[in-house]
Amino acid sequence: MPTKKRTSPAQSPDMPLRIIPLGGVGEIGKNMYVFEYGDDIVVSDCGLMFPDEEMYGIDLVIPDITYLKERRANVKAFLITHAHEDHAGGAFRLGLPVYGSALTAALVAAPKPLRLYRRLVWGSPRPAQVEVAERVGPLHLLPTPGHAPDHVALYDPEAGLFFGGDLFLGVRASLATPGFDLQALLQSLRRALALKPRAFYCAHAGPLQAPLEALQAKLDFLEGKREEALRLKARGLTPKEALRRLFGGESPLALLSGGEMSRLAFVEALMMEP
Repeated sequence: MPTKKRTSPAQSPDMPLRIIPLGGVGEIGKNMYVFEYGDDIVVSDCGLMFPDEEMYGIDLVIPDITYLKERRANVKAFLITHAHEDHAGGAFRLGLPVYGSALTAALVAAPKPLRLYRRLVWGSPRPAQVEVAERVGPLHLLPTPGHAPDHVALYDPEAGLFFGGDLFLGVRASLATPGFDLQALLQSLRRALALKPRAFYCAHAGPLQAPLEALQAKLDFLEGKREEALRLKARGLTPKEALRRLFGGESPLALLSGGEMSRLAFVEALMMEP
């Protein structure tokens, strides 16, 4: 089913498609979505979490994959949207072909050491093999950088299905994560809108109601905040001063992450000239 540049016939429009989240919706970690086309199953992402103190003797927490174990013969491939550990951290445990972008493959093959807060939540990353693909069955891997430089979305043009990974997250999401690129994110959102998907799934928010309206609202929010930030910059305000004006202050996650995930970094990106 999967090859590096798959050009096999797409699934017929009347073939039943089921979309099942096994982890990640409403939580940070354990991201996994199942796309079931008839008897064939393609899975997106395999994140993990580090166990808490009540999970004595447990090394890592991965999604509940009982559904997949019961249908193992039908699982054709795993796709990785990007190399963040809550999406790719469990790839080394899969024992099945794993596909992603060239940059994701490089990052997962030689993971960099994580800062302490990320190790406490997700554990230390382990190398895994990811094969480069542009399409797997009916799902096209579309470059959608912004959240991360290697980020791809999954798109089935016949079904009108768009799985955005971490492209959306929320209309007013205002934290910059490592590798965040505002200009790239704006371009990726425009690309998603131009495809006019009939269904859009976010790795953390689940299915979007009225996806075109939600994507446009996020794009409007980002562009509006950028205009405000640039006006404040023109008046001589620093990013820290603009942060208070735009968002009222910093997120607690900035302290927990040592500043690696912060609104300040988001504001600094907003204040960069386009």
